[in-house]
Amino acid sequence: MWFLAVRHTIIATLEPTTGTARTDAQEFIEASRVFLKQDFLPKLLYCLENMSGRRHLVAPNEKSNSAATSYFHLRGN
Repeated sequence: MWFLAVRHTIIATLEPTTGTARTDAQEFIEASRVFLKQDFLPKLLYCLENMSGRRHLVAPNEKSNSAATSYFHLRGN
């Protein structure tokens, strides 16, 4: 069982996949969606809420996205 911990408090558990995937690739895609929505997105939102100023708009380097860009990609998909 997977847990999302923020500030040492468990706030969510990852739901299992539906189990209806016919191939390993389909199962991987479904599991990735579950992980991105239930684990990565809440952590990203927590970080965004606690960033000061406009730091969320700045990418850490040329090959990375800013936190804001990552958020919009996840919300749009």
